[in-house]
Amino acid sequence: NSGGENNNGTILTITGAFFGTNGVGCGSTTTVTIGGNAPAAYIGTCPASHLSPTAISAWQQKISVAVGSGVTGTSQAIVVTVSGVASTCWNKDGCTFSANAGNIYRVATTGNDTTGDGSWANPWASIKKAMATAGSGGIIYASDGVTTYACDTDSTACFNSNLITGTSSAGTATLPKAVIGYPGATVTIGSNDITNTRRPGLVSHQYWTFANLTFHALYASWGLHEPFTNARVVGNTFTNPNFTAGSGILTVADRDSVKLLGNLLTGNAPVTAPNQSHTIYINTGSTDVETGWNWSHDNNTCRDVQMFSEGGPNMYNVWTHDNLIHDVPCQAILDSYPNPAAGPVQIWNNVIFRAAQVSND
Repeated sequence: NSGGENNNGTILTITGAFFGTNGVGCGSTTTVTIGGNAPAAYIGTCPASHLSPTAISAWQQKISVAVGSGVTGTSQAIVVTVSGVASTCWNKDGCTFSANAGNIYRVATTGNDTTGDGSWANPWASIKKAMATAGSGGIIYASDGVTTYACDTDSTACFNSNLITGTSSAGTATLPKAVIGYPGATVTIGSNDITNTRRPGLVSHQYWTFANLTFHALYASWGLHEPFTNARVVGNTFTNPNFTAGSGILTVADRDSVKLLGNLLTGNAPVTAPNQSHTIYINTGSTDVETGWNWSHDNNTCRDVQMFSEGGPNMYNVWTHDNLIHDVPCQAILDSYPNPAAGPVQIWNNVIFRAAQVSND
């Protein structure tokens, strides 16, 4: 609840529906409270379209606020009120905010990894530097125009490279870490130029969140690598125009406790074997995976959400809900080898159209 921009603390982004006319009313007809407290500031266009499409602007909108020093304690209820009507929470885990210990860091195109200290006034230049340095509970905000690469050279050494390797550390259940694009900023992870990059991972540690970032690579399939667990991938954009077949644009492989929420996946096309290619691929041994509120469309992958477990049914505690999926060559959602006896396997409230347009035998 302190530090960061104007010492106003964490920037909280709330995603929902029917927040009012975009760009109008925040702080007057549309208000936010956190534990009954008003935020210190509303940030950027408010409300704004989430994932940008005007056709669904009322279906998914977002409001960003600086929480301010008035918000203390844990599990503080987040409420949006529009013209006197209070919001209903759609999140199965509740809509709350906890003010935790930890520092706020900033990365900017004007920053310097050598002379900067990661503060708002004296930022670093690279996300890698920030991830390698941030302490427990650290939140890293990346400003507009920041770009980083999963791999920095066009070589076979890029194969299976991570966004950050070795030097970063895990967060904890009470003090997770995060990399977040500043509201309204375009922050790009990846490149169209590094053609040998394959299967870059986000980070090989637990308790990280990635939000409001654009992941782009020419041939990459973004993987959540061991031991990437207890992680959230929220409100990002994934575009991979020629990714390697036989995998997924966003792959969760043998991971536990992963949330893929509110992401945009579009413009993805495998080089070969489209029937072995998927937009979201949840693979063998993954449990406690939630895939919700994503918008996936116009991908030349085969299946859009593929849940597949090798060696028999061992996938459970899997929730797939409230996704908008359209213009899919094969099945929109395919769950192979679930094990509902061990835990829930639930699919509900997804909107699907123009799917299964080709044979995938």
